[in-house]
Amino acid sequence: MTAYQHKQRGGKSYLVLCTIAAGAFVLACILRTRVTMDVASGLIAIAAVFSSLTIRVDDRGILWRYLFGFPSGSIDFTAIRSARIMPSQPGKWRPIRFQAIEITKTDGALITLGTDDPQGLLEAIERFRRGAA
Repeated sequence: MTAYQHKQRGGKSYLVLCTIAAGAFVLACILRTRVTMDVASGLIAIAAVFSSLTIRVDDRGILWRYLFGFPSGSIDFTAIRSARIMPSQPGKWRPIRFQAIEITKTDGALITLGTDDPQGLLEAIERFRRGAA
């Protein structure tokens, strides 16, 4: 089977974060204070880390990772009880403007992956789960 791999880039919220980070950096250069420089550096690092999310589904399971490989995670198909598309909710660990796939593990734990391709991701999960069974 052909693996599913999808890379999504940050949207408007990412652009806002980059703008704030750039503004903080300019302010840090003008004020030349340690605290301002630390805040600017932190915002730039956060913007870089969360600038893209790659999700891969193949015969080994599901793998997700942000730009530099952290944060990341994976799950084997044998540990999945169910998967469904759910609307994204502000305040959760996923992009606000996207929908999400909620995976219920066999131990009852939930994993939620934000995506701009919920139907494609769910179909890939189901296709590989059927193949793994």
